[in-house]
Parts: sequence; C-alpha cells; structure tokens
Amino acid sequence: MTPSRDVIDSIAKALRLSPAEKGHLYQLWNPHAVETPFAAPTAVDPQMQKIIDQLAYPSHITNERTEVLAWNKAAQEMFFDFASIPVQERYFIRLLFEDTEMRRRIVNIEEFSRYSVGVFRTYYDQHRNDPWFEKTVEHLIQSSSEFKRMWKQYDVQLKKVKRITIQSPVVHQSVHYDIQSLVNLTDRPDIHICIYSPVTDDPTADR
Repeated sequence: MTPSRDVIDSIAKALRLSPAEKGHLYQLWNPHAVETPFAAPTAVDPQMQKIIDQLAYPSHITNERTEVLAWNKAAQEMFFDFASIPVQERYFIRLLFEDTEMRRRIVNIEEFSRYSVGVFRTYYDQHRNDPWFEKTVEHLIQSSSEFKRMWKQYDVQLKKVKRITIQSPVVHQSVHYDIQSLVNLTDRPDIHICIYSPVTDDPTADR
C-alpha cells in the first residue's frame, strides 16, 4: 500500500529534512513514476567541447554516472590526465576514491568526497533500474573504506556551488575554486558541465 502525500509530508516534517532531502523523498515516493531504462549519454556535442576548450578555468562534462565525457586542458593539469586511462574507467566517482594522486591534490578531500557521495546517492536512487549504479557502489564499498563509511551515512545532496581546494602541480600552491554546475545547456538534462572558477575572496569566508 502506497502512503498518502499527507503521510510523506508528516515524515519530512518530523525528520526535519533539508529541501534537497525532502525533494529526494518525494521523488522516491511518487506512486505515478514510471521507470524507463536509463541510457547514459556517452558523447557530447563537439560544440560543447569547443566551449570548454576556450575557458581558462578547469572544466569538464559528465553524465549522471559521473563518466567524464569531455574536459579542457586546465582540468587535465589540475585534476587528472583523463586521456591516460581507457574510456571505460573515466568515472569521476571512482577516480575520486581510487586515484591516490587526485586525492592528494584535493586539500579538502573529506568535505569534497562527502559532497560527491551525496550527489551520487541522488543519481543512484533516481536510476534504480540501472544495474551499473548498483555494481559501481558494490565495487567502491569493497575498494574504499572512505566511500563505504560515507555511503552508509545516506546523505543526499543536489548540485550546487561547492568550494574545492586543489594543490596545483603547475604553480605549486593551493588554489581555491567554486564549482559551478550547469545543466540544460544541451538537449540532455542528464549532462552536467562543471566549471571551477577561482575564488578571489577569503577562501574561509561564507562557506
């Protein structure tokens, strides 16, 4: 038996859910939702690649599996040389927990990882009919104790500006960025363009 909207409202209120958590709860509850096979895009419009290539800031394009579909030179220098690994291994969520060099470069790795797991949890629950998500979670639980710990906390996040600090291998100092995640710039809403804009103010303020 499916609970009524009033019951879900009461649960959300009793648990004092955040707006992101409340929206996620309603999405899971929706009795009229029809599951359709999820087809993750595996390529982007060449024009989108040209756009991020013109940006001086690190930028990359992913789908909701966090597969890195495109990136610019700055992202390659600051984060990871995505071209150095096979296409089937270019998943940001896996690199974040399994690549020691990427983890070393991200100064606030605990905060950023927790945020990333929360976002990934949202995608995971949205695409429960896609076996790739279950397989990836099982893999990460086995390969990373940090991921296992964070996954069990069941945090839910939505895409929003988030600060990240990276130890730059280019200028040999920490660089602070705010992450701007842009969607709906293509005909696929499951494509996300992430632009890392340098922070010009005090990186510890308004966090």
